[in-house]
Amino acid sequence: MDELIKLVGDKINSLRSSVDYNKKYFDFPFTNNCDHYYKLMLLHNRLEVWEQFERILLSFRNSRCKEIRIVVQSS
Repeated sequence: MDELIKLVGDKINSLRSSVDYNKKYFDFPFTNNCDHYYKLMLLHNRLEVWEQFERILLSFRNSRCKEIRIVVQSS
C-alpha cells in the first residue's frame, strides 16, 4: 500500500511541476493562445483527480491497515 501511495505522490509532484511550468507561460505578452488555456485546465483537473485518489488511498491505509508485531521468543 505504501508503494502505491509513493507512486501516486510522485505522479502528483510531476503534475504540479507541469502546472507551475505552464502557468509561467502567461508571464509573456503573447499568451492569447486558447489551446494553452485549455491544456492548463486539463492539467489542473488531472492534478485534482490524482490528489483525490491519494486522499482515498490514505484513508484506506489509515482505516484498514493494522500494524502486526511478531514476537520471537528464544528458548
